[in-house]
Amino acid sequence: MTEQELLKAIRCGETSTIQFKEQFTTTRQVVEEMVAFSNSRGGRIIFGIADKSGEIIGLAYEEVQRISHEISTAANDQIRPTVFLETETFEIEGKLVLVVTVKEGVNKPYKDLSGQVWVKQGPDKRRVTENREILSLFHQSGSYFPDDEPVAETDLDNIDGRALEEYERRVYGTEGELMNIPQEELLKNLHILSASGKLTLAGLTVEAIKSGRTYRRNPTIADFCSKIMKYRGIGSGIVRVMRENEHIELNSDENGNQFRAIVYRDNKAIEKSISTGGASMKTSERILAMIAEKPTVTIREMAERLDLSRRAIEEQMKNLKKNGIVKRVGSLKNGQWHIVE
Repeated sequence: MTEQELLKAIRCGETSTIQFKEQFTTTRQVVEEMVAFSNSRGGRIIFGIADKSGEIIGLAYEEVQRISHEISTAANDQIRPTVFLETETFEIEGKLVLVVTVKEGVNKPYKDLSGQVWVKQGPDKRRVTENREILSLFHQSGSYFPDDEPVAETDLDNIDGRALEEYERRVYGTEGELMNIPQEELLKNLHILSASGKLTLAGLTVEAIKSGRTYRRNPTIADFCSKIMKYRGIGSGIVRVMRENEHIELNSDENGNQFRAIVYRDNKAIEKSISTGGASMKTSERILAMIAEKPTVTIREMAERLDLSRRAIEEQMKNLKKNGIVKRVGSLKNGQWHIVE
C-alpha cells in the first residue's frame, strides 16, 4: 500500500475492506474483525484513525510497537486456523499510522476461540449461524463439494438406467457389467453413489481414476485447454490407456503426496503382422495396416484418419522404426514406408 493509496482510503471512509481504529480496543473486537476479513475478501485495519470521523489521530512510536505485538499474538493464539498478517507504518501529516493487512483466507471458515464465524457486511461484520452459509465457506476453500453430498431417501432404483448405459457406452465403449465391474461399485467409484448407498448430487481412489473420475487441480487451465486443444473428454485418458494396455499399475502414495503410473513394456505385444480386422486394434497395428494399404501415406494423413495429433503419430513411427518394424525408403518427400518382414 502506498501513501497515496492510504490517504485515499482514509478520505473515502470505512468499507467492507477498510476498518478504522483509533487504538487497539479489546482483543475480542480485533479478532472478530480479522476473522471477518479472512472469511470475506480480505481487508485492512488502520490504527491511528478515528472511526467516526476519519480524522488522523496518530500513534506514538511505543503504541505502534505495542499494537503490532498484540495483534500478531491475537492472530496466532485467538484465531483458528491461524491467519497471517502484514503490517506497515506510515507517517501522515507528521503522525504515525499502523496499517494491518489481512488477506482473504484459503482455509475457510475461520473462527475465534469460542467457535464463532464472522464475515463482513459492508463496513460492519456479522456472525454466521446458518449451516448453509458455513458450508459455502468450506466450498470456497475447496474442502467441501456440494455435488458429493448424498441425497436423502435415494438408492440405485432412482437412477435413470438408460442414461447410465448411454454414459457407459460413450466413456468406456461398453457397459459396466461387461467390464466385470459390479454396477454398484462402478457408481461408487464415480461418486454417483455414496458409501452409504445413497445417490449424490453429481467424485478419488485409484479405482475411481480407472473409471474416468478426475480431480482438476487447475480448473481454469483445464477449461481453456478443453476448448482449444484436441479433446476427448475429461477423465477419458486413463480409461483409453487401460483399454489399450492392461499392464499398467497405478499407485497412490498419500504419505509421499504423489501419484505414480507404471507402464510395463511387453515386447511381444509389438506385432509385426498386419491385422486389419476388429475395432480393438492398437494404434501401431492400425498404422501398419495403413502403410500396407498405401506405402506413401503421410504423417498428416495418418493423424487425420486415426484422429490423433501429428506428435502422437511421429512418436509411434519413431518406436516402430526403433524396433525394426518399419523403415523409410527414399526421401521424405518422394519416398515411402516399408514394413520389415
